[in-house]
Amino acid sequence: MGGTYKFSRLLLDFFYRQPARKYKKAEIVIRLDEEPQHVYFIEKGFIRVYSITPQGNEKLHIIYKAGEMFPLIWTFNKVAKSVYYEALGEATVRRAKRTEFLSLVEENHEAALDVIQAITHLFNIFADRVENLESVRASARLAGRLLSLAHRFGVRREGGSVLIDVPITHTDIANSIALTRETTSREIERLRQKGILADEKHILCILSLEKLENELLEQTDE
Repeated sequence: MGGTYKFSRLLLDFFYRQPARKYKKAEIVIRLDEEPQHVYFIEKGFIRVYSITPQGNEKLHIIYKAGEMFPLIWTFNKVAKSVYYEALGEATVRRAKRTEFLSLVEENHEAALDVIQAITHLFNIFADRVENLESVRASARLAGRLLSLAHRFGVRREGGSVLIDVPITHTDIANSIALTRETTSREIERLRQKGILADEKHILCILSLEKLENELLEQTDE
């Protein structure tokens, strides 16, 4: 649970030499019209990345967590995406100049391997998301998304339940799988009624990963 990668001491020391910047809930870290000049490392909290559709709706792309860095596409290719980076709750980040970060990566094999690992990790996340969106049924999309969140943010507890330890709302989940909030909430309630899902202080808890995996298989096969 809580799958992620581990940076080398070299890269961690580099980021922890940078000044810490604190953000409040919903505070913007990088704006849509802003060309970033830095690479960010999350020391504490979560940063969500989203865009706004032509209809004015939010579209959630990814949630970064402590121990991860962004924006890597811009850092290496200078390709700016039309997205916002926003603190999801209180967050603390370390911010390094792009030029200094690139010099470190170019001069140190260990740092370069760290970056390759980080990019590969992100590729897997987005590949899973594309596969998830290919599901026709709303129930299959939700089950797949919950399993992905459990793998990325899950905390396994006694008895086998898994707490999805990130402050994500029904709206966030709906936006990430191209469903309405109403449909998503209805499907979440259905999983509650089946004893697969529960809420604990507004945090989702998967009571049985096995049952959720079976739910995904059943909904995909239909």
